[in-house]
Amino acid sequence: MEKVIIADPNRIRLADAEKTLVADSLDEVGEEGKDIYISSSLLAMAGERNNVHVYFELECYPFFDKVRNLIGQQVKPKGVLRYRRKTKKDINESLLIEDMAVICSFFGDTEHVFTKRSKQKHPYHVIITLNFGGGTMAHVEYTVTNKDQIELEWSGVGRILEFDSDEMNPFMSNGSNIEALSLGLNTKTILDRSYFVDVELLETLDKYCKLIKAGDKK
Repeated sequence: MEKVIIADPNRIRLADAEKTLVADSLDEVGEEGKDIYISSSLLAMAGERNNVHVYFELECYPFFDKVRNLIGQQVKPKGVLRYRRKTKKDINESLLIEDMAVICSFFGDTEHVFTKRSKQKHPYHVIITLNFGGGTMAHVEYTVTNKDQIELEWSGVGRILEFDSDEMNPFMSNGSNIEALSLGLNTKTILDRSYFVDVELLETLDKYCKLIKAGDKK
């Protein structure tokens, strides 16, 4: 079955042997005979389509493997994660929700969540503090502004990791002259790390949406 990834073609590197198409929007894709891979922000637009898969951008970035391997070496990681994301996307918190799902997959359930939002819309900020107990916390900053950037710091017991997408070198997409930024995506990684859209996935996303909203009330 033909595979179609919905994403900005300027951020995609074709790196798999299978036939994979990249489209700007769902409007470019027919209704039948295709496996479709989308970000969670497009779920509502997917409607009743079959064979829909969702990818979380954070899990598909090359630096993520280093983060996962480092933090994942401990059964219950202890430390502080500081995660800052700037995005040019509209005020659609689906990106924040999927980032939260990825971050919480490291640490498990939270004991306390506090959410603070800016009143202004340009730029728009959301700051979330999560306490996982046992000396583990996460501080998440999400900003809608005029650039895309991710900064991450992990300060654990004897382990420190720092990442800033602005300090990474860009890569060139295979077979083209399109220059992708350090926050580029690889088609094979997207296919390998996507989730089939089912009740379990929808419940997971709803869980973290409610988690963020619950933090607003504290």
